[in-house]
Amino acid sequence: MNFLSIFRKNEKGQGLVSFALVLPILAMLIFGIIQFGFIFYSQITITSAAREGARMASVGKQDQEIINKINSITSSIPLLTVYMNNVTISNRVIGSEVEVFVPASVEIIVPILDKAVGDDFIINAKSTMRNQAIN
Repeated sequence: MNFLSIFRKNEKGQGLVSFALVLPILAMLIFGIIQFGFIFYSQITITSAAREGARMASVGKQDQEIINKINSITSSIPLLTVYMNNVTISNRVIGSEVEVFVPASVEIIVPILDKAVGDDFIINAKSTMRNQAIN
């Protein structure tokens, strides 16, 4: 009987134990990547909504039309909450810049990450365009 074969008999469950130790870390890494994807997609969406709102404001659309457009762009995104009451549209003076600010938050769904960041991750977007409207 070989000396190494004695040790190999005792290593039958080593792969299972290693997998059990690595699995939680791997799962958290995968869920973290998914959560980051939701946050990144939400940021891109509200940036696009703010840009569309600024474009509409620059050509003379009313505030309620702009807020409705922002709502229609962002309403179908999962885990995203846009604070429509806090959307701000600056005063429009011809030739000056008009600014649209869209505040939002993304719900955190990863169990341990929500302890570090909180239940929601706050994001916002601001877009500025030159006012072109002729009243």
